[in-house]
Amino acid sequence: MQAMESYSLERTVRVKTLELNGSLPTAELLVKTLGYHPHVMTEPDDSSSLLDYIIAHGRLREHAARKFARQIASALAFCHHRRIVHRNIKLENIILSPTGDARITDFGLSAVFDPQGHLSTYCGTSYFPAPEMIFQKPYVGPEIDVWGFGVVLYILVCGRVPFDAHGIDTLHAKIKGGSVEYPFHLSPVQKPPRSNAYHRLRVKGTII
Repeated sequence: MQAMESYSLERTVRVKTLELNGSLPTAELLVKTLGYHPHVMTEPDDSSSLLDYIIAHGRLREHAARKFARQIASALAFCHHRRIVHRNIKLENIILSPTGDARITDFGLSAVFDPQGHLSTYCGTSYFPAPEMIFQKPYVGPEIDVWGFGVVLYILVCGRVPFDAHGIDTLHAKIKGGSVEYPFHLSPVQKPPRSNAYHRLRVKGTII
């Protein structure tokens, strides 16, 4: 599980084939294509991250978090529609533009997925991996991003991670269990992360 703990692992987005507009573009062309979305940034820069924002401002009110949530959901839906799964959605990989808009960046662990197939590379970082990553079960792809997205949303409105522990084994056990405590200030429409991967396959319907 070394990849699970590696924050420094960086590589170019490696994609051999992707059917897009009837062509099979190279990885470089794919990166440029992803960059067309206003909430996707394929080239890292010096912009502050959502983690920096939360450290500076603390947890957000739900109406404020909803703006970021919709932008992240839009970016993920854009990628998933093109069969790209990010696989490392976390606060550090969501940067803020000069106008305060959220953008997903760092596609170093991304991959092309087949809706009828499965991926088997287990990656991510400590507090954000989906249960499939820890159990080392094959997965389609989008459900991994949706789990990370849910963890990000929890941190935005709660100001803390949903799963925490002193040791990595205990942390993984909590993630596998999927049991989350929700502060009293959250509205009734808030829902817990879904441990069942089938119910996490699509971003659509997760944001009101």
